[in-house]
Amino acid sequence: MAKKSKSRKYSKRNRSQQQPRRQAAAPIASTTTATGTARATTGRQRTAATPRAVDFSQEYAYVYADLKKVAVIAAAMVLILVVLAFVLA
Repeated sequence: MAKKSKSRKYSKRNRSQQQPRRQAAAPIASTTTATGTARATTGRQRTAATPRAVDFSQEYAYVYADLKKVAVIAAAMVLILVVLAFVLA
């Protein structure tokens, strides 16, 4: 049986679904500052990002657990090396 062409796989319908939709640009308005000069602004207002308190012990609990496992394995390996050093000497 013949192989299907790629043109069917990448049809116009599939390409249009994959492309992100662009937002319409905000209309440009003119505002006057306190000094009397005109300034062009868009319809969007800028807001300052408010910092949130983050509890890192909850966010990275899995990292702490992995570090404990690595420390236990490393300690066991060092202990085995010390025992082997006495046994083989």
